[in-house]
Amino acid sequence: MASELNFSGDSKPFWNYEECKRNGTNNLVSLNVGAEILTDDSSIASSFNSYFSSAFTTEDLADMPSLKPTVCEKLISCTSGEVMRHFKSLKPNKSPGPDCIPPVILRSCTSGLAPSISYVVNKLIFPVWAFARRLEVSRCCSTP
Repeated sequence: MASELNFSGDSKPFWNYEECKRNGTNNLVSLNVGAEILTDDSSIASSFNSYFSSAFTTEDLADMPSLKPTVCEKLISCTSGEVMRHFKSLKPNKSPGPDCIPPVILRSCTSGLAPSISYVVNKLIFPVWAFARRLEVSRCCSTP
C-alpha cells in the first residue's frame, strides 16, 4: 500500500487512494433463494424483506410495564457552565466531528450556544438515555 501511495509528505495522494478504494460497488449480481436465482434489485430486496420479517416478531406494546424513574435518574442534569467548560477545552485546530462543526466555531460561540445545548441535553437526550437504561432490565430475543 505504501508503495502505491508514493508518500512524499503530501496527504492528497493518500486521500485519493482511500477514495478510490471506498468507491467500490456493493451491487448484488444474483441471489440464490432455494431453487430460484434472483437477479434484479427489487426481487432481491423483497427476498431480504420477507426473510427478516419472518425472523422477527412484532410485540404488543400495550402490555409493556411502566417503570418509574429512580432517584438517580431524576438528579441527572447538565448545566450551561459544564457545556461552556467542555467547549472551551476543545482544541481549535482540530478537524470537525460528525456534526461537521469545526471546534473553533464551538469555542468562539460558547456563550451563545451553551444555554441552548444544555436545554436540549436536559429535555431530550437525558430522558431518552434514562428510558434506554430502564430497557436494559428486560432482555429481548427472537423466537423461531
